Amino acid sequence: MNKRIALLALLAVAIAAYFWFDLGQYLSLDAFKAQQAQILEAKDANPLLYIGGFFLI
Repeated sequence: MNKRIALLALLAVAIAAYFWFDLGQYLSLDAFKAQQAQILEAKDANPLLYIGGFFLI
């Protein structure tokens, strides 16, 4: 029962943080397209970092 309450509380905190910090502006397709060139440059400069991150996820 306590695990269920903790999970619901964590979910509520995550949803509140999403709106409080306005994370929707960073998690949109428009924001990604605006940063796409920088992301590709960073990937080309550090390919092993991105490969490692892919396998960690």
